[in-house]
Amino acid sequence: MPWLLRGDEVLASVCEARTFRSRAQGLIGRRVDGVLLIESPSIHTFGMRRPIDVAFCRPCTPRQRWRRPDGALELEVECVRSIRPYRISRFRRRGRFVLEADVGSFASWGLRIGERVVVR
Repeated sequence: MPWLLRGDEVLASVCEARTFRSRAQGLIGRRVDGVLLIESPSIHTFGMRRPIDVAFCRPCTPRQRWRRPDGALELEVECVRSIRPYRISRFRRRGRFVLEADVGSFASWGLRIGERVVVR
């Protein structure tokens, strides 16, 4: 299972959602700290019973090489929000990745706009 890292600090265990179905599922029914939605410029919270924290991220490398040679994915946080159930987020053209977690998680992790994180 991949880990979300800031420097050498492990923030959370995450699950990568690459397919349409896994992105639509998001956090629903998963037992992880967070879900990284790949190629997802917008999200919804239909089916959620509680608010979630959402961070829109962009890759720190060109599109052709999103992953580093070691397989890690380096991202820069562009926007951090809490979204209530049954809502749709704004479309973010540059937001290629979305990190979802339980509400309050980002505050406890200290995740802020402009920070770089690595998924490995």
